[in-house]
Amino acid sequence: MGHFDIKLENVLVGKHYNLKLCDFGLAKNLEETQVEVVGTESYVAPEIRLKKGFGGVGPDIYALGVVLFTMHFGQAPWSETTEKDK
Repeated sequence: MGHFDIKLENVLVGKHYNLKLCDFGLAKNLEETQVEVVGTESYVAPEIRLKKGFGGVGPDIYALGVVLFTMHFGQAPWSETTEKDK
């Protein structure tokens, strides 16, 4: 079972600089065969966005990559979509 909402806002820094993952939003249990878009839009893995299902922790690893990219470069890996992009 994955977290499905890993994002900067859900990462806490502890007393000794250890990281803790939290979620102040709603929790939801999903079966591995269920296809439903969950999580924060800019951190959602392509397989979930395309409603192809998910396998284990893959979407969480994708979201973690977005978090690490943002922390390292100080900006998200992509900008917001506009009507012109569609």
